[in-house]
Amino acid sequence: GNHVLIEIADNGRGLNPDEIKLKALKKGLITTQQIECISSEEAFQLIFAPGFSTREEVNELSGRGVGMDVVKTNIEKVGGSVNLSSSLDQGTLISLKIPLSMSIIRGLMVESYEERFVIPLDSIVETVKLTGSAVRTFKNNMAADIREEIIPLVSLYDILQFGNSLDVIKDCTTRETVSVVVISCDGYKFGLIVDLFKSEQEFVVKALTEELAGLKIYTGATILGDGNVVLILNPSYLLQAWAAV
Repeated sequence: GNHVLIEIADNGRGLNPDEIKLKALKKGLITTQQIECISSEEAFQLIFAPGFSTREEVNELSGRGVGMDVVKTNIEKVGGSVNLSSSLDQGTLISLKIPLSMSIIRGLMVESYEERFVIPLDSIVETVKLTGSAVRTFKNNMAADIREEIIPLVSLYDILQFGNSLDVIKDCTTRETVSVVVISCDGYKFGLIVDLFKSEQEFVVKALTEELAGLKIYTGATILGDGNVVLILNPSYLLQAWAAV
């Protein structure tokens, strides 16, 4: 089919639906009227509620009630589902259904003019921080000596604005620090100037909407833990855009 099914099972003591119901009642997740009507299967779903835990004490590993909530939320964000079944003294089975179309890349999240973007890590040679005085200019173009190699530079802002801005060049050359992502693509190497390096991590790639699908500069999008959508840059198009600037 179009999904991958992952099943995780144990042969432990299982979940006690009555214990879950009482804990949910105590936390205000259900009412006294509902407690008699909820089936065991419905009770099991309560463990995915934010802040729910059957532990009386919190330790370093459990008791905060965020683990299962985070799993369910993130699986559903990519179009998947989570199901749980359990039997007392027999064990618990958790089934994760994940779309095949989902892919995961490792990337570097950067920021440019208060907007965040992801650059695939396999196209990045290194990240460096230069002084503004280290950025050389020639006929509205920029370059820098990085590890004894002259690397052409282009601002991500310039690429997104589809033009080389003299104001941006002036800004880069007068900055105290210039953040550069050195990218290698199709045998060429260039430096992409950004405002900030945010984080290096794994990102779940989502397909672009019809409105954005025609923009070759993006290969997809990812949804962050805070719910914000961040676009994933296409290194090949960045190279083409750099050559055109």
